[in-house]
Amino acid sequence: YKAGKRRALAKGERHHKREKKGYGGQKYPLQREFSKTTKKQTLKLKCKVCGYTRHKDGVRLRKLAIV
Repeated sequence: YKAGKRRALAKGERHHKREKKGYGGQKYPLQREFSKTTKKQTLKLKCKVCGYTRHKDGVRLRKLAIV
């Protein structure tokens, strides 16, 4: 995820600039960790003998290949 270009003349941007001016620094905490780039996948593991499907959830990965 990449943030878009900020508009300097937007109302919020002007307000933020006013708040930041002088001593005291940032009005609110800066975001240091950014949004996730992957979703948590749910693996469906199916038994070849009885056909029972077992869900293994909460695995975060970009690409999956079960061999």
